[in-house]
Amino acid sequence: MPGNIATIRKAVATDRPSIFTSRLHVPSLMARRVFNVVLRSGHFWSRAGERVDRRVTAGHEFFYCLSGSGYVLSETKQFQVNASELVWLSGLSAYWANQAPWEILWMRVDGHQVEQAWKVLSVPEKPVFAGLPEEETRRVFHRVDDLLAGGGSPGDAVLNCEVAELLGYLVESRAAGRTRASGDPKADSPAISLAIEQMSGDLKRSWRAGELAKLCGHSERHFFRQFKRETGLSPIDWLRRERIRVAQRKLLDGAKRVKEVCDEVGYHDVFFFSRDFKRHTGFSPSDYRREYSRRCLPATVRGEGNGQVEE
Repeated sequence: MPGNIATIRKAVATDRPSIFTSRLHVPSLMARRVFNVVLRSGHFWSRAGERVDRRVTAGHEFFYCLSGSGYVLSETKQFQVNASELVWLSGLSAYWANQAPWEILWMRVDGHQVEQAWKVLSVPEKPVFAGLPEEETRRVFHRVDDLLAGGGSPGDAVLNCEVAELLGYLVESRAAGRTRASGDPKADSPAISLAIEQMSGDLKRSWRAGELAKLCGHSERHFFRQFKRETGLSPIDWLRRERIRVAQRKLLDGAKRVKEVCDEVGYHDVFFFSRDFKRHTGFSPSDYRREYSRRCLPATVRGEGNGQVEE
């Protein structure tokens, strides 16, 4: 890590952590007022015994563990971070490898939305996030690193979209984790798990709360209240979110028309599908595919023309 923000203590190993990339970005004053901004990004791995102590720095840091494991000290609490987990740090902190090599993608960000998410997701008490979509999370970090490596002035609006996408994964992870919270006898109940499994397995079906309640052996009122208590959503809102999540993947994975994707995830009207899709993602289905397909392409082939997707 850069010497002006970290001090390496060589407890066992004699070499510094291997830094693959380390990027710096200075966003414009306007971007700082409007967006979540990216200040730094990087990629490194650390050997067992190497410890990094960090002083207070501007913004928040997201570390995503690719392999190995390690420990972080956030304020006065210690947490273990394993492969495919993310830790969110702010202020005084320290970290060191446990199982080496501990390979990390990281970025430092700042912004009003990040500050609000820090509080809402109870990050000071629970800074480690598990259950993130691995490929998508790695892709966000790599895209940010590519943008900062490109020279010139990377688009702060595009960087803001990447940060927002990562925050979305963290919100979903924390919501899913609520149903598996240790010590909560109501969490992850077999009845609600069965309902979720049934809805996930047949998104095209017009599910009703009454039939799901009957399937689970509950009254409709009891089922509705338990489902919302465990997931934070009503059954229909959960189903709508799941349909949009699957639609996002289908729009990026294949060349199907929007109408085909609409039918496959259980919408029978493209107007209502597009309305819900934009409400959840901020994009129309066509704009989402066009924007994210472009951003997911390697830098060497961006802009070579993918063709237009018909609505």
